Parts: sequence; structure tokens; C-alpha cells
Amino acid sequence: MDGYVYSALLLSGIVIVLLVLLQLNRRRLARHDRLLVQRAQQLRAHQVQLHRLFDHADMLVVIFPDKLAEASYANRYALEHWQVKDLGALNQQVFLATDNWAEPPYSRQDFVHRLYRARQGGHQRFDWLFKHGGVKRWQTVSMSTAMLGDQRVVVMFANDITAHKEVESQEYLRDRILMALAREQHPEIVLDRIAGLVRRKDPQAMCAIYMVNEDGRTLRYAGGEGLPTRFAEAVAKLSLFHGDTSMGSAAAVRRKVVTDDMPNDAAWRAYQEEVKHAGIRSCWAEPIQTIDGEISGVFAIFHREAWWPTDENVELMTGPASLAGLAIESARARARLHRQAHVERTLREISTSLVTLSDDQLDEGIHGVLRILGTLMHADRCYLLLADQAQECYRAPYQWAGPGLAPRFDARTQIPDEDLAAARDLLWQKQLLHIVEPEHPAPDALAGTPLLSPPPHALLMVPVYRAERLLGMLAVEALVGARHWPESDVTTVKVVAGLLANSLIRKELLDELTYEANHDRLTGLFNRHKIDASLQQEIARSDRYTGLFSIILFDADHFKQVNDNFGHNSGDEVLKSIARIARTQVRKSDIVGRWGGEEFLIVLPETDQDGAAKVADNIRIAVAQHDFGLPRRITVSSGVACYQGAEAAEELLQRADNALYRAKEKGRNRVELS
Repeated sequence: MDGYVYSALLLSGIVIVLLVLLQLNRRRLARHDRLLVQRAQQLRAHQVQLHRLFDHADMLVVIFPDKLAEASYANRYALEHWQVKDLGALNQQVFLATDNWAEPPYSRQDFVHRLYRARQGGHQRFDWLFKHGGVKRWQTVSMSTAMLGDQRVVVMFANDITAHKEVESQEYLRDRILMALAREQHPEIVLDRIAGLVRRKDPQAMCAIYMVNEDGRTLRYAGGEGLPTRFAEAVAKLSLFHGDTSMGSAAAVRRKVVTDDMPNDAAWRAYQEEVKHAGIRSCWAEPIQTIDGEISGVFAIFHREAWWPTDENVELMTGPASLAGLAIESARARARLHRQAHVERTLREISTSLVTLSDDQLDEGIHGVLRILGTLMHADRCYLLLADQAQECYRAPYQWAGPGLAPRFDARTQIPDEDLAAARDLLWQKQLLHIVEPEHPAPDALAGTPLLSPPPHALLMVPVYRAERLLGMLAVEALVGARHWPESDVTTVKVVAGLLANSLIRKELLDELTYEANHDRLTGLFNRHKIDASLQQEIARSDRYTGLFSIILFDADHFKQVNDNFGHNSGDEVLKSIARIARTQVRKSDIVGRWGGEEFLIVLPETDQDGAAKVADNIRIAVAQHDFGLPRRITVSSGVACYQGAEAAEELLQRADNALYRAKEKGRNRVELS
């Protein structure tokens, strides 16, 4: 009984304890549940408060949970920035879409690595390039780990610095451009960078920069960015002419030309296929001018849609256009220096060649000078008109013409002095004729002259003279386009004219010396020295080729009586008249000379004795019939000899002299054969 009671009491005690413990546990769980609810409420309140704070922040705020690259929160500013409607779209279209990220080192994989480093190493700060919908945006990013309740997260704060980066990038590009200019890099490198600067401001634009060539009448593509290759190659060379694309027109009219419908614009008619293939619709061409107002190039901007520049566009173009003008002017200045050095070397070479050329090489040398000058001046023709004072005319023996062009004058043509009198007078007054149609038209006095028939588009002419004596006129001309020769080119032509004048004077002096060395001063015939040399040459030729020739030795009959009775002056006139008569009775190939005193010798190549006798008799008859103005008749006697081969000149001359002696013995005024 007592054992039963004890067991019952013990069991009751255990039950009571369990009930107490159960009640206590229930109370503890209830209290824990209340704490959890309170904590959840606090967390939700904290999150709401935090979200409200982030949603009103003027920066991007994105929260990434631990070990995930998928956002669990993004504030309103972030959603608007990435142009998505909610967090799910942000994850799908941005953070999980690998194709929408920028290239390394700004790829999605690189971004995940940044998140990992933030979770492992704490705070991270860096600049990042995001890309969404084809638009690139720069942010400065700060990543930090934080506990959101009991959850460890990475909070990313970011500020958009695209505008700052753009300015920084443009400043960097400008610095590179200025550095390239300072280092005198190739202009195409500089102009490519300038075009890139424009595209930074307007990514939809395609740019091309053209330079005016040295000829002043054509444009060439010198740099750019974005143009399709086929289109760029098609418009790489253009005329500086109104109607040849927007660029050629802008350079010609010296003002902005905008075309907003290129497929139907007359200026682009010749390039319709390339325009359509490239899908280009509009073009803005802005001429680039130097400080002096000279057109040095054209800046062209193309778009694929109809487009017209606004005032803001024009303002944005000012800086790049100025840089392009500076780059072109710098390149042109270097080109001028190189050209000046080239011109100086060329002039030295011309001067040296003209001084060292022998008399028989001078004609070829002058032709070479005109070719060099024409090429140097980018001209189409170059010629030297020489004054022939004896004939009162001008001749054009020296001319050069570019490929496919004929010289302006026939080399055999003699231009009457009166046809060029107006040009000659203008040259004497101004020392220069510079005609550029239509800006500087030709004077009315030159209308219809041989210089302008047919008219060139540009003509530069300078006098060639020495000691107030006009030797001729040196001219260069262009047939197409506005060719403005600068003052340096004018100076070059004047220098060449001076060098040619020296050569022409030297040639005249050499010709005079040669003439005096070979001609008799009284009669103008060859002297004994020259005719003796010619006789030796004929003997050598006849011996080599088994040819024949004859000579005539004749003199005036009773010439001493003429001198004694009428004076030596009358005698000299008689000899000069006989010399003129003898020249009229022989061929151009025959050689007539004064042998000495009143004796004359004629060498007749390829002539036998009978033929020589006939020539001698014609001379005899012509002299006998000539009126010498004296009260007595003048006659001549002749001796004829034909070369017999292997005979010395002295032997041939002796036979002719013996025949002449017989003619004297037989009564004079006759011809005797050897």
C-alpha cells in the first residue's frame, strides 16, 4: 500500500514538473515568437526606411545578396538610368545579359570579379563603363559589404560621370592633337583624330576632311572617321568647283553648303551609286580658311538621315574646324618649306646645267629647263618666245606641254611683232602678266592675241631681258581650274627667266665668236680657215664612201684697177656684191668662202666636173650682168677641178689654180676645167 502511494506521488510530481516545464517552454516560445515578430517588423521598417532613403537619393543604389550577381534591390534612380521598369527587368536585361555589357575590362565577368573582391576585401572604388541598349555610360562606383538584418550583402553606390568622361576624353583627344601638331606628325594622323573628336560629340556623324592641293584647283581626302570605305574612295579626289559635290561647292563659293537630300541633289549626280550604297542622306560641308582668308580645305559631316546643322552644331564645330585649319596650315607650311628647299635645289641645278652646257647642248638644255619649270609650277604648258629683231617677229623654238597636250605654237611659226606688242608693253610696265580667269581677267589689249587664242584659264608671263633689251617672254599656263600662283612661284619664274637670259646672251656671244672665227668680216662668207677645214672633211668623206666632189676657184678680173681707179671702198663693195651673187647660185649644202684678196673658193659636194662648170658659168654670167654702180664692167674668171681620189688638198687646189690661170691667159671672163 505504502509503495503504491509513493509511486503515485512520484508520478504526480513528474507530471506536475513536466506541466510546469511545458508551460514555461510555451511562455518562452511565445516570447521568442513575439521577439521574432518584433524583429521582422523592425527589419521591414528598417528596409522601408532604407528604401525610402535610397529611392530619394540622386545616385544609383543597387544591393547584391551574398554570393549572387543578381540584384535584390535597385532604387528608382537606377531603374530610370538603365531604362527598365522593375527589378526583374533590371536583372534580366542588364546584370544577367552578357551581350549588353561593354568589352573587357568592363565585361560582366569583370564586374562579378569586382563583387567577389568587395565581399572578400571590403570597400571597392573604381570607374566603370556600363552599356545598355547600345548606349555607353560611365559611372564612378563604390562597393561595400553590409549586414541587412542578419543578411550579409554588397551595396553598390554609383554616380553617372559620362559627361565628365566625355569632357575628359575630348580634352585628352585635343591634347593628343596638339601634341601631334607640335611633333609635326603626318597631317592625316592629326585630321583622323580631329574627326574622332567630332564623332565623340555626335556618334551618328561620319566625318571627312579635305585639303586643297598645291595646284589650287583640286581637293583630296586627308582624314576622317566613320565613312564607308567605298564611298570614301569614290570622293577621295574632287574638283574645287561649284557643282562637284557639297565639298567642291563649299570650297568654290567659300561658304557653308548643306545638302539634306544627297540622292536627289545635282551636285552629287556623278556619285549616286556610291551614295545609295553607303546609305548616306545629308552632308554639311564647311570651308576651312587660313588667317589670310585663303581656302585651305573643307570639313564635311555626313548623316544617314535628312539632317540640318543647328546653331549648337555650328558652335560645336568651331573648335574642331579651327584645329583642322591649324593642322592643314601647319602641313602646308611644312610643305612650303620642303617646296622652297626643292625649288632652291632645282634652281641651283638649272643654273649649273645652263652654265656648263656647251653651245651645241644649249637648245636641249633650255627644253629641259622648261619641262622642269612647268612640272614645278603644276602648269599645263611652258614656253619661251624669242624676239627676232632682224625679222621684227617672235619665234617659239622652246616649248613644253604636259601629257596629251600640244604646244601652243608651231616651232616654225613667226609671230609678227605687232601681234604681241600689247603683251610686250605690259611686260615692260609691270614686269609681270598674271591672268587668272575669272578673278583677274586678261586686259582688253590682249584680247585675240596668240597668247589667248585659245584662252588658258591662267597665264603667268615674265620678260626675259638684259640691259634694257628684251630677249623674249617666258610663260607658264594652266588650262583648267583656278590656278593662283603665289608670290614665291612668281619669284621662281623670274629667277628662271634671268638664268635663261644669261644663257641666251652667252649663246649670242658664242655665236658671234664662232661666226667671227669662221667668217670673213667683209663679205660674210666663210673665211679661209673654215673653208680649208670643210675641204679636208669632204676629202675624208669622199675617200671613205668613194664619193666625189668638185671645187671652183674664181676671182675678179682686173680688180687692182678697180681699187686704183675708184678707191678701196668701191673695191670692197664689188667684193661684197660678188659674194652675194655667188650665194644665190649655189645650193644650201655647198660651201662658199673668201679664199684671199679677190679670190673665192666654192666646195660642191656630190658634184662632178661638168656640174661644177655649170655653176661656175652661172656665177660668171650673173656677175657680168650685175650693175656695180661703176663706169666699167666687172667680170670674173674661174678654174674648176674635180676630186680624183687619194689626192691631197694642196694638189686639188693647185689644179683649180692652174685652170684659173689658163682662164686669165685666154682673155678672162671665162671658165676653165682642170
